[in-house]
Amino acid sequence: MISNKYSSRWSKQIVLYTCLVAVLLVSFGLRLFRIQHHNIWGDEAFSIAFSKQALNLVLSSGAETHPPLYHPLLHIWISLVGDSVFSLRYFSVLPAVTIIAIVFVIGRRLVDHQLGLLSATMIGVSSFAVYYSQEARMYSLVACFCAIASYAVLRWELRESSRWLIIFAVSMLAAVFTHYYSFFVLLAQNMYMFQQRKNNLEQWRKWMWCQAVIFLIYMPWAFAQLDFISSKASTRWQELSVGGMNTIWAGTLTTFGVGETVATVGQWLGVLLLIPLAMGFRSSYSDTKRLSVVYYWLVVPLVGAFLIAPLMPFYYPRYLIVVLPAYLLIVANGFRSNVPLLGGHG
Repeated sequence: MISNKYSSRWSKQIVLYTCLVAVLLVSFGLRLFRIQHHNIWGDEAFSIAFSKQALNLVLSSGAETHPPLYHPLLHIWISLVGDSVFSLRYFSVLPAVTIIAIVFVIGRRLVDHQLGLLSATMIGVSSFAVYYSQEARMYSLVACFCAIASYAVLRWELRESSRWLIIFAVSMLAAVFTHYYSFFVLLAQNMYMFQQRKNNLEQWRKWMWCQAVIFLIYMPWAFAQLDFISSKASTRWQELSVGGMNTIWAGTLTTFGVGETVATVGQWLGVLLLIPLAMGFRSSYSDTKRLSVVYYWLVVPLVGAFLIAPLMPFYYPRYLIVVLPAYLLIVANGFRSNVPLLGGHG
């Protein structure tokens, strides 16, 4: 009997990981498919030209709006593999596929293997995710860093292993040195840990020391870049309106659903995906404690992006690609909890 149970469990594990490998291979293929089809466009051209400069110029403050990590990494990548269209864009494919594996382990650890596999599949075939994994820009990379940091937070909170706190600090520093909207993910993680502080005050103290280290490491760059960033700021207070909410909240979530290249009529599919998103929130009410890390991960950056909109010269949904994994985890949970075929109650 024990042998049969062990054999059955082992068989399920084989099926599970076979499915995961299949998802990763298909996702990898989608990200390579026609990766060279489109010519290098404006922002990509800037990234490439900027990264080809001497490394000291690439790292200098006041030269680029974004934080400094992506371009020196691209500089090193170009020196190793060349500057063909394929190799330049392939640099974004690698972190994009890594995200899929991370989403799987987050979903599995929070709920079960069904959520992990379903959410991994959804991000694997997401047109929005595929699009930015084929672009020679920093968006795929920063999303990967934020996903790693979020998984590390989960492991740190559950097991309190110093290794995971170090992984969090390194990945979060990499994220905020890649794109400024990563700070919203950092804020979300701090809000989640603040909620959990009563469970383990010693863990909370260690967490706050970690935040202090991140702050101290980042401050020199922030001060060096302050005047340059301030010169780009605007005062568009009209963005704090229903129209601003529609642009940032509805617009971003709809784009997450169908991507940025579909016709207007196709955008209704993205609107329809708001239904399983809502179901994902509702269905997980009893699991709020387990899934609250994902809720914070999605909601806090959305609110933060809206609140700073008046100070930003413009906004694009790709800035919030850092929350795409959280969005798809919740959507997948909505399907899983409400579709009988996926184990839901119908």
